[in-house]
Amino acid sequence: MLRTNKFLSLALSGLLLTGMALTAHADSIILGPSTFTSTTDFFGVFQFPQFNPTLGTLNSVYLTLGTSFTTQLTVTNNSASPSTGNAQTTVQSALYDPTTTFTTPSNILTPSGGLFNLVDSESSSPLGYSLAAGGSTVLNPPVKNGSLSSAPQFTSGPVLTYFTGVGNAAINYQTFTSTSLNNTGGNTSATQNTTDTLSATVQYNYTPFATNTPEPGTWAMMVAGASTGMVALRRRRRNKK
Repeated sequence: MLRTNKFLSLALSGLLLTGMALTAHADSIILGPSTFTSTTDFFGVFQFPQFNPTLGTLNSVYLTLGTSFTTQLTVTNNSASPSTGNAQTTVQSALYDPTTTFTTPSNILTPSGGLFNLVDSESSSPLGYSLAAGGSTVLNPPVKNGSLSSAPQFTSGPVLTYFTGVGNAAINYQTFTSTSLNNTGGNTSATQNTTDTLSATVQYNYTPFATNTPEPGTWAMMVAGASTGMVALRRRRRNKK
């Protein structure tokens, strides 16, 4: 009887330890997408709930930036001679923390410093034109969609701290639109009317705190294993008699 009780004690201890180990697993929380639409270059702030530290340990933050824009270009030949060429619009989109600064050298949005940033650039297909002296035309490139995700995921201590708490994490957004013209002859200029929709998604990857309560299916498997061991022990004791 003593050996049987000892076996039961070891089996129950094993069940407890196994149950604790099985409940410590990776998990994730996905927030968004949040979206904003405007007709010109714009900037603002997305607010995302921070990761609640009572849920577990935050391991990484994964950001996804999406953009979808339509554009209309009006190209005018300001010369007395004809002009031929093509035109296209480029929209740059950015997600970044409030400590990041941006400059725009040569019509390019460039981040500087900060804890994290994500910048994507999407260009419409170039459309050709042929203009007589003083003529103009309206070009409508097809809708352009694009997305960019952080790779690798943000894992630095300052970033994880920034996204952890009980309030909101501010993620700034900004777009920058430019038009390029390539022409032969004449003297052309372009005006544009672009509508851009910007979206942002935040994913928290974390390890939950371990608990002592496995799922019912897990308990059933462990109890079945322990029962098999007890039956084998009883048969052995019976054979010895």
